Amino acid sequence: MRKRVREDTQKQESKDIPISNITDIDEEEVLRREIKWFLKMNPAILGLRFHDMHPITTTKMKSWILIRKRADNGIKAILTKHDITGLATLDYYNFARSLLLKLRRSPRINWERITDALSYYYITVNKLKPEIINELAEFIIALVTELQKAEEEKKVQEFTPYVPKKPLDINNPDIKVEPVRLSTDAEEGTKTASPSIEELIRREQEESNNLRNKLMKEAVETHHKLKKIEESFNISLQKIMEIANNYNEREKKIMDLKFKYSEPLSSAVDGTNTTEGDS
Repeated sequence: MRKRVREDTQKQESKDIPISNITDIDEEEVLRREIKWFLKMNPAILGLRFHDMHPITTTKMKSWILIRKRADNGIKAILTKHDITGLATLDYYNFARSLLLKLRRSPRINWERITDALSYYYITVNKLKPEIINELAEFIIALVTELQKAEEEKKVQEFTPYVPKKPLDINNPDIKVEPVRLSTDAEEGTKTASPSIEELIRREQEESNNLRNKLMKEAVETHHKLKKIEESFNISLQKIMEIANNYNEREKKIMDLKFKYSEPLSSAVDGTNTTEGDS
């Protein structure tokens, strides 16, 4: 009963909402969203971001490939020892790889709970052998522990600042960007040093801001052009409707005239027929 009353109240509330609030479209809001989308999907800025992250992602990818290779070799040795081959190895590989990812991203205090939960899932759902699952879990835990110790003992390398390139230089191997060196001015006897990282970042920000303003201007111009096209289309449609109405009126007049002049002709024909009959 309460559910029905609630549904009736919701229907009544939906009826009370004026249709104008639903159908009205704020053109400024639409334009703002279009400009925001153009700025977000700017190919130059997206390419620059991916290019700036490329050295870091490449280093992580190389290290992760080596870790994955070591893990796969250990998993293969364990499965070969238990005479598991073919498609039966897929679930075991999935278990070990997922456990490796989860342990790498979690603190050591949560390892036991993650291992127990994941082992229980694969044993009950996929019907895997518990002794093989336990052996794989011990191997993965030992591998992750070794990797963590190696990362902690690794010396901090000397920091070399990364200078981002322009978007045009990213995918063009022919363009070689040489570092800016000290250049002497013989006439004034002064030295101009190479720009700092802050200066380079400031220049890139200025270029991105200029590009953003250009895109905003183009978006506004495009919006105005579309509006003018829509207005001209409405005017043309109105003229076509007027021509169609005029055509319908003329057709109606012609039909009226045909009907008007057809009556005396029919009466005249009827009169001749009657005279002939009398004679």
